[in-house]
Amino acid sequence: MLTFGRVRMVVTGVLFLVPYLLYMSGQPDAALRRPAATDAVVSVPHVEDSTALKTRQHAQTELIRYICPGMQFGCEGIRKFLRPVQSWSKKRCQHFQFVHVGSTGGTAFSLWAAQSNLTCLFTNPENRPHPFTHTRLAPYYLELLPADTCFVLYVRDVVDRWRSGFFMAAGKRKFPWVFDTFPTANDLAEALSAEDQERRRLAKQAHETLEHLHKGFAFYLPDFEKLLDRVLYVGLTCSMKQDVAKLLRAVGIPDGIAACMPELKAEDTMSASKTAMYMSELAVQNVQKLMQPDFQIINLLAGVGALTSSNLTQQCHG
Repeated sequence: MLTFGRVRMVVTGVLFLVPYLLYMSGQPDAALRRPAATDAVVSVPHVEDSTALKTRQHAQTELIRYICPGMQFGCEGIRKFLRPVQSWSKKRCQHFQFVHVGSTGGTAFSLWAAQSNLTCLFTNPENRPHPFTHTRLAPYYLELLPADTCFVLYVRDVVDRWRSGFFMAAGKRKFPWVFDTFPTANDLAEALSAEDQERRRLAKQAHETLEHLHKGFAFYLPDFEKLLDRVLYVGLTCSMKQDVAKLLRAVGIPDGIAACMPELKAEDTMSASKTAMYMSELAVQNVQKLMQPDFQIINLLAGVGALTSSNLTQQCHG
């Protein structure tokens, strides 16, 4: 006799199984997983033309989107569907650490990850409120992570990140003396090389006071060259909304389940007026000199192919 409980169990099982089967059917080597034919006829493998492939993939996506409202995966449920993944250097990755560098879009990502039931996929060895808080990969912290932990992060142009950090701090007005002395990011950056010794001292003090300015890539990733072989995914802040599918694929989430995720709403942190955004050539040079260790991190990532180029401005703006 079919009881309500049994019917619900069957329906739930189907809803969990369908995306996985659809995902498997779309894999290039899916034929290798099917039972071999019993006859002795050797057939030529069928090569699906691009139009038919797109039509099939679209049908799969639409079906998955249709059943998404009934799929109550939860984070642990999603974890069961993860595919094995490796870093660029073929290191096996079974745990993931999100490296949240200030003013790179980490807050937007953390809100989206919580909404998408993905929080449990990322390590949180210190039991913080969530695994996306600003955590420096210092030696003591790395010892707390499983040996097969790989790293996910977003990056942006070093000068843009510095300028965005200034705007963020200005909005909070936590240190009014900084913004009374240096109303714009350009004012502060130019003052770093001011002839007036007192103004130069104040500029350096302001830089050290505002955490989102001096705590950049080099701060959160000390001795990063030792961790390069465990880099799993590096995204660009300027395209994180469009590229979120790449991150999901990187951590092993099948495309079918990824289609159920809500849209990532990344805020435009550079929406200030052109006057406020302006930075002179001198200001840019001063920040580049001051944040040279951050450029070294970007160069390391580009050197191993985690980024297509170290010129992030060109990648984002063409």
